Amino acid sequence: MQGQAEPALALADAALAAAPEHLQARWNRALALRELGLPRLAAVALEQLAAVDTPAWGAEARAQAAALRSSPAARERLFADVQAAGAALVERGEPIAEAMIAAAPSLARLYFYDAVRAAPRRRGSSRWRRWPSGSMASPEDMF
Repeated sequence: MQGQAEPALALADAALAAAPEHLQARWNRALALRELGLPRLAAVALEQLAAVDTPAWGAEARAQAAALRSSPAARERLFADVQAAGAALVERGEPIAEAMIAAAPSLARLYFYDAVRAAPRRRGSSRWRRWPSGSMASPEDMF
């Protein structure tokens, strides 16, 4: 059931309700959880499978579980890094690195908007700015 993770999970759960030790159903359940974007639950399912499965399949299950556990950790590190860079942008005007913007554009955009709102206004600055194209635009046109 490739590309149909929800029905695959339902079928695997139904098979496991009838036969809790069914190894293929346990494996398919872990794969469905992974495809649903639930890497930690998938890792737990694979680790449980590895504990009772054959050495070859158990090794594969352990390897996939380790990979699934590293993925959320990397996202959490990226989130923390972008948060720190975003705070530096808002507080001190330090730009966010292009690589961070590329990896988390929505989060970087939020910090950019916060920095624009928090920026001090200069005395005598015009409310209207000339855009590079030469057309006139107000700050409200930016959002």
